[in-house]
Amino acid sequence: MAAVNGNLWVSDWVTGKVWQVVANGTPLDNLVVVAEGLTNPEGLAVDRDGSLLVVESMADRLSRVNPLTGQVATVAEGLLIGAETIPAPLPPGPSTGWQWAPPE
Repeated sequence: MAAVNGNLWVSDWVTGKVWQVVANGTPLDNLVVVAEGLTNPEGLAVDRDGSLLVVESMADRLSRVNPLTGQVATVAEGLLIGAETIPAPLPPGPSTGWQWAPPE
């Protein structure tokens, strides 16, 4: 999610779309597709010029979206942002209220 001046945008990792859900402080009844065709978008931020910076996690890319036109431009490529993690078992304990403490 990213928000500024009463506007809110969200990304949909599965469909590759960025949606505007609030405009000028008013929730939209009909959400607006701002951009589509992105590769697993997440990590939205609003830049100083009002454009949206979008991390395309599985493409290892940072893109800029013009929220008025939907135009997408690549800012940086070849980033190590979609790297796989090492699988690890869940820690023992209850599923809620459990807190990890570093070993002493």
